Amino acid sequence: MPKYNVIAARNDYVLRVIGNRQSSNKFLDIGCGTGELAIAAGKITTSSLGVDFAKEMIDICQTNAGAAEQDNVSFLCKSVFDADLPPGSFDIISANGVIEYISLAELDQLLELCIQLLAPGGSLVLGSRNRLFNLYSLNAFTQEEIDLETVHALLQESLAIVGGASIDELLQFETAPLPNTNKDYHSTTGIEVTTRHQYTPAQLSKIIKQSGLEPVHLGGVHIHGALPKFKDQHVSDHVAMANLLGQYCDDLPELIPQASTFMLHAIKK
Repeated sequence: MPKYNVIAARNDYVLRVIGNRQSSNKFLDIGCGTGELAIAAGKITTSSLGVDFAKEMIDICQTNAGAAEQDNVSFLCKSVFDADLPPGSFDIISANGVIEYISLAELDQLLELCIQLLAPGGSLVLGSRNRLFNLYSLNAFTQEEIDLETVHALLQESLAIVGGASIDELLQFETAPLPNTNKDYHSTTGIEVTTRHQYTPAQLSKIIKQSGLEPVHLGGVHIHGALPKFKDQHVSDHVAMANLLGQYCDDLPELIPQASTFMLHAIKK
């Protein structure tokens, strides 16, 4: 039975950002996984580079790129911090499924690196698990927010978003990352995962703004038309609703509180 593809939805958001820019010649995907985004971006950019520290992922990337027969797409098996890439050489950088697994200090380092690598006017696109969704999910995550006494702040931010607040207006909201000490392993790489940060749109926007980048757009991904419990019991119907609502994610920010993931597009000034 098909499931909603969060990775594909995140990738589609990045591709729309690329398509809407006046200049998107050089693209970098940090944590490129199996390479689908880098390969797709190569069709609408001059050059596309995917970086991932997992060799098994890069091996899959190389196979996929060979099948696509695109000579402007390349992959590098390294941490992006060790990649020694030329400063100011990329028009757009994406990092999907990355910031959930790094500390706030490491996020600051990543943003600093992205600023160095971006050309003036370049775009950074990040995907994040959406902490606001904890209010809507009505499960253990909701209970944890109740225990942390953060529900009021999350509700205020959700109300502001639904009420049409701009990103500048959202910058006044701030909540702490959700603590998570449960050990787990990445389902594909087998790498131990001990951190799964969640951010609200306001919090991540503020972090981005403080780094020196300018957040310009927020969009929801994997929008739930019913509670997650319904998703588990009626997978096909959930996928149909999520795909339908996903058509409106760029233009209707009021759907963000019901999205398990959100995307943020920022510009280097």
